[in-house]
Amino acid sequence: MKEHTKQLVIEILRDFQDIPQHIKDREEELRHPVVPRDENVGGGRAQYKQNDAIDRLIITIDEDERLHKLKEEYEVVDYCYRHADGYTQKIIYELYIKRYPSYTMQGLIENGIIPYSQKTAYKMRNKFLKEVAKRLGIDSL
Repeated sequence: MKEHTKQLVIEILRDFQDIPQHIKDREEELRHPVVPRDENVGGGRAQYKQNDAIDRLIITIDEDERLHKLKEEYEVVDYCYRHADGYTQKIIYELYIKRYPSYTMQGLIENGIIPYSQKTAYKMRNKFLKEVAKRLGIDSL
């Protein structure tokens, strides 16, 4: 796996806990777009325009790429995490998902949290990262 792809997946993992809030914020942004105030008093604009905001909202939420990407990232990471073995979950949680990590990989091994060598632990982590990248379609970056 290329270093750039690996870093991209790690960033997604670090943001994993905040993705539901990002999704809510984006949906709210789409529901209530900021419309600039018209300062053109007495100008030639029509006063009684038809308000089709609801139609535009449905289309916008359905077609918003950023919103779809956030949902996809959340679903993929959640799926891969739930289907990983317990020790891989501990590694991923402690190193990336936990808001304030307490351990490094070496700390996990030295404190007996994972009963593997450093080489094996890194292989487990890399396998997880590759699976996430593959499911997101970014494994070839």
